[in-house]
Amino acid sequence: MRHAILLCLAFATPASAQGTCNISASAKAGQFVRVPIHEAPSATSDVLEIAPPYRDEASGAIYGARFVVTEVRAGWAYVTGVTDWSGTVQGPDGWIGAVNIVVQPQTTRGFAVASAASKVVWEGQDWPKAEALVECKDDWGKILILGSGGASVNAWVRGFCNDQSAPCDGVTGD
Repeated sequence: MRHAILLCLAFATPASAQGTCNISASAKAGQFVRVPIHEAPSATSDVLEIAPPYRDEASGAIYGARFVVTEVRAGWAYVTGVTDWSGTVQGPDGWIGAVNIVVQPQTTRGFAVASAASKVVWEGQDWPKAEALVECKDDWGKILILGSGGASVNAWVRGFCNDQSAPCDGVTGD
């Protein structure tokens, strides 16, 4: 009986408990871009909703829905608090393909691991352009940064902004 209880506890612990995070992000946007929110981290899973885009009437620019990434798994990100640009909740929590996510780190340094005390693997005067969100832990995200000459580097950064139109006040990385 004792072994059965331990076995049940081991299987009751969700795999997502490892590597959970809290990263501000937004959906890709464009005139013909539709970003589906899936029930599971799979392109064949049910689509719960389409992340709502927003068109700025003054500029005509189109921006993607805002949300918080709480987990990254095998090219997918679990998102919560999907809102439009007015701040109104517009979508359910669910999975979005990582290729459809925009993360904007406001930092000038990237690290080997999720710690500012670790080795610096990327440094720049401008904020990095994140090509992909690869992994996450707490307020840190491991992003793919496309460097000069086509070289790229994976670096852990923090200080993510979910505003595609301007920098976020008070949000800074390292």
